[in-house]
Amino acid sequence: MDHVWTDPQLIARDMIVSYQDPRYGEVASIGNPIHLEDSPVTVRRPPPELGSDNEYVLTELLGYGAETIADLGEAEALWG
Repeated sequence: MDHVWTDPQLIARDMIVSYQDPRYGEVASIGNPIHLEDSPVTVRRPPPELGSDNEYVLTELLGYGAETIADLGEAEALWG
């Protein structure tokens, strides 16, 4: 992987980007392979933490109640 992050061609094509992660500091990542002159793409924030949207998904999207969510937690069926 060290060769990927330092490859001159990938760097020249802006395929290596970095962002500040609250837990890990500066993190290198793969950039967007599509480059449009009038629509530049930038990395604005790190990806969400694993499981950070559990409550929203389980309650708002799936309609689960507290008891069902507690059961899923006890069964170790939830990430994060």
